[in-house]
Amino acid sequence: MMSTSGIAYFVLPVLLLAASAMSQGPPPGIFSTPGFLQPGFCSIQWPVMDFDVEKYVGRWYEVERNPNVFEFGRCGTATYDLEPDGSLRVNNTEILESGASSTSLGKAEFVGTFNEAKLNVAFDNSPAPPSTEGNYFVLATDYANYAVVWSCTPVPAEMPSKIELLWILGRHQVLDPYFLIELKHWLVHRGVDVTRLIPGLQAHCPP
Repeated sequence: MMSTSGIAYFVLPVLLLAASAMSQGPPPGIFSTPGFLQPGFCSIQWPVMDFDVEKYVGRWYEVERNPNVFEFGRCGTATYDLEPDGSLRVNNTEILESGASSTSLGKAEFVGTFNEAKLNVAFDNSPAPPSTEGNYFVLATDYANYAVVWSCTPVPAEMPSKIELLWILGRHQVLDPYFLIELKHWLVHRGVDVTRLIPGLQAHCPP
């Protein structure tokens, strides 16, 4: 199990469908979704630096996530493939309550400095406008076991409000529970709210 100091080493610094849609403003139903819209301002977070995209590609399983209005099923996965232009082809899947499989295809492009894990994501069925801010930050990863993805968008309102989303991803469907506790402590120390995380429902899912 990696120590807190070990986790910090990777932070010299979805699933993705949520981040893409957020950049276009709050979607219908957002204000009636419990826990989705939060008061306050977005914190300042730094993505992983010296990010190795070739190690990051492949399949990730959704271990835990914040509630959102874009994911409705279970068995969530995100698969990334490196394109010749340096962008990532995104393939998100989940199984709906009906038992049908749902797939969202998109593209992730780097918007930060060289080798900075800050990306802007757009999906084929819901393209996001170009952004230099990014809507997908990898806050930490060891590439082989886990990754933490964060996104936050200010929402115009009478009081300061935001849509803050967080995903804990794994190369396997389950992460060590003690490591998860340690990882959440590290996120709290960084100023990230972990109280709204819910399980990704990976039981009895395809490998």
